[in-house]
Amino acid sequence: MRRFRFRLASYERLLAHREEDARLRAAQAAAEQRAAADLLSRIRGLASAALSEQRQRRAEKPLPPHEEQLYEVYFDGMSRAAAYQQERADRAAERLDARRRALREAATRHRALGLLRERRLAGHREAAARELTRILDEAGARPAAGPLASSRHPLAVPGGSGPDEPAPAA
Repeated sequence: MRRFRFRLASYERLLAHREEDARLRAAQAAAEQRAAADLLSRIRGLASAALSEQRQRRAEKPLPPHEEQLYEVYFDGMSRAAAYQQERADRAAERLDARRRALREAATRHRALGLLRERRLAGHREAAARELTRILDEAGARPAAGPLASSRHPLAVPGGSGPDEPAPAA
């Protein structure tokens, strides 16, 4: 019987490579998304701290007009930075979702090809077993002779005559 050879093995390796590439891209997108969310959180924290400071200073005494203007400029810049960072975080989340979908598709294709290989291997083994059974059936139908006819040999044919035992009586 011939050796089993999966003709789609190179395609299976390609799919495994694509799955690994998709896994790396998804991990990279997850890191980008976490970094964008962390930066957005820091920006919001800075703005919140500045707002708290402004409120505390206002409670103590009225702020001079130039400091009010500085706070306004700072809050305007922080709100722009927060809006920009929110957009970046949203885009990173969308990329992460897209890359996770790509990873699921690549894993599904790779898994499907693995199942096909397993089915073909099982079919090959069944065909080999049928071939072996056919050969053994043909060998059993012939009169035994030679080393396999010996009763001491592990594959001996029962009732066969060999050089170590006398021929059966007719």
